[in-house]
Amino acid sequence: ARGFDAGIARTVARRQRFTAADTWLVVGAVALAAAALTTSIVLGTFRPLIG
Repeated sequence: ARGFDAGIARTVARRQRFTAADTWLVVGAVALAAAALTTSIVLGTFRPLIG
């Protein structure tokens, strides 16, 4: 508890940026999930958990 009111920053954390590589990772993950879902529906093996 002594360090919380020191008046100086106690971290070396930097602002995180969302880069093009992060965008491609998200796009790839969504594409892979969509491909898996589409494949299971086309093959007739899709069984939804809800409904």
